[in-house]
Amino acid sequence: MTVEMMLVSGLICFMIIVLLTDRFRAEWVVFVALVVLLLSGVLEPNEAARGFVNEGVWTIGLLFVIAGVIERSGVMTRIVGKLLRGAEVGSMRDLVVRLLAPAAGASSFLNNTPIVVTLVPVV
Repeated sequence: MTVEMMLVSGLICFMIIVLLTDRFRAEWVVFVALVVLLLSGVLEPNEAARGFVNEGVWTIGLLFVIAGVIERSGVMTRIVGKLLRGAEVGSMRDLVVRLLAPAAGASSFLNNTPIVVTLVPVV
């Protein structure tokens, strides 16, 4: 096992531990790991920047921004409140059935990750 392999393996283990403890924001943990890989020479600057060129990364990032705006505006809280109004208290099945159709409908047009990010704080 080379030094680079040990560094990357150790960095991944460190990231997992830090992410599980939830002491720091996830984006900072990943950013620091990227900087460590850059400074150690494991990654070249063009390799590190190559991930940001990917169209999918930008799409997911923008959908997270939109999900954050929707969450802060309170629109989802009102919508989910109306959907869950009258649901049987303590009935997980009733809650799932009431949220299934809107979530499935949104999933047919948007990526699932921002939908989950939007609904989790409300539910």
